[in-house]
Amino acid sequence: MNNNRKQKNGLTLLIFLTAGFLIYSGNLMDYYLCDDFAWLNLTKKYSFYSGEGLFRPINGFLFYLCELIAPGVPCLHHVLNLLIHIFNAYLVFKIAENLIKFYEKSGETFYKPYFIAVLAGLLFLISPFHAEAVVWISGIGTVSAAFFVLLSFYFYLKFNDKQKKIFLFYSLISYSLSLFTYESGMMLPLLILLFELFYCDKPFHKINFKNTALFFLILAGYIVIRIIYFGELFGGNFTEKIQANFKFSFLLENFAYYTFRLFCFPTYNNYLVILMVIIVIATVTYFFIKSLVKHKTNLFILSLFVLISAYLLIIPVISLEICYTNFQGGRLIYLPFAFISIFMIIVLSDIFKKFIFYTILILFFCINLFYVSRENLYWHKASVISENIINEISKIDSCENLIIINLPDNLKGAYIFRYSTFDNAIIFKKYDKHFAVSNLIITHDINDEDDPVDVNFNKKSGTIIVSGLYLPYYILENNSSIFKIDKIIGNRISIFIKNSSPKTTILYYSKGHLNYLESVCNIK
Repeated sequence: MNNNRKQKNGLTLLIFLTAGFLIYSGNLMDYYLCDDFAWLNLTKKYSFYSGEGLFRPINGFLFYLCELIAPGVPCLHHVLNLLIHIFNAYLVFKIAENLIKFYEKSGETFYKPYFIAVLAGLLFLISPFHAEAVVWISGIGTVSAAFFVLLSFYFYLKFNDKQKKIFLFYSLISYSLSLFTYESGMMLPLLILLFELFYCDKPFHKINFKNTALFFLILAGYIVIRIIYFGELFGGNFTEKIQANFKFSFLLENFAYYTFRLFCFPTYNNYLVILMVIIVIATVTYFFIKSLVKHKTNLFILSLFVLISAYLLIIPVISLEICYTNFQGGRLIYLPFAFISIFMIIVLSDIFKKFIFYTILILFFCINLFYVSRENLYWHKASVISENIINEISKIDSCENLIIINLPDNLKGAYIFRYSTFDNAIIFKKYDKHFAVSNLIITHDINDEDDPVDVNFNKKSGTIIVSGLYLPYYILENNSSIFKIDKIIGNRISIFIKNSSPKTTILYYSKGHLNYLESVCNIK
């Protein structure tokens, strides 16, 4: 029996490995993007550096390790991200299998439990929601933290089943590692407490909460270390107003957007978002009522536990905006979707009869494969743009003032140079020896790598007219004595150059490349 189970598990892992590498093979050679450069610069000096305002030493160490083994080779980072993602999918399969085992202890039978568990793992593996976390090198924190959280919960399930303390020890160690990788795992103690409440067959006052308390102690210790490290509980993203918002109305709105992104594919139609959220809530409500009416109490408990677990894991990121028009921000729902994958397969298998279930399943998986292929292509194109721009910058011999217009922020949600990450790219390539940090960068979202933009420079008036920018666009400046943003009208910007020194270079991005506008710099 054990040999048969090992063979099944081995075959499942092999299927996941094969599928994972087939889906993401086109991105294994992709170049660095935005935040990658910042991490690479910092980990050159500090092997456990967490990033300013962040406490993610294991994340920094993984960057450092890859660069130590193969400096300047993005492929190793991509392979590491992908392998961790594949093992996460396998852990989703094992967790689903063990949860179903607890369900069947009550005497109720489950339709093909092994098959259902495999489907849950496969859905997690191929979901297009994860392209950002898997393909983007900086997503290593997301996938590795999820790995430790899922591993910790899996070991806790084993401990609960076998009653062997060694599994509890493994679970505690894994949880500790998750906290020092990324903040997404902070809610695991609540998830484990929820499991005890849902699956313990003892009265509430007789439940032994000592084991659960150990996880809360680790969390408390982590919070103390974080406060000592920062002087406050929240740092990094949590203190940036541009990224985080704790207003109740915003959190309520975000709850709806996160619900939409967990269950649906992005859309530009706001009304469709509302409609889909209503449909999701109605379907889930129907499923739970149906389970109770048919006296499937344990199915109700299993499904409710998995659904609540997913939303518990959203809490650490609920204050961060998530895009509903494209797949941008998918890393924020990476860990919660592990439980949504299980929930979706359980609901579909119970609501629909076998033939309809298989038909819907095939269609659903095909749609996922289409979207993940498309998203991977966007990320690949984004990496090509990033590499082209960095290489073209190297053609400048010397320059004091650098103005770059229309630098792409992202390509349909695939980050290129979001926010102020371009300077880190320059430092990483050691081009800072040629010129000072840039004075002005205007970035915007692009819908295609060949998006054109109109840039004209009037030497007499010293004015640059930029038109054709996609909204929204972002203006990053660090030397207002050189220029002045004169007028902003819709997608048209007027820039007045106040002090153009003999070494001022003006570049603009259009149709996949940086173009030279005006300068007295030497160009190779």
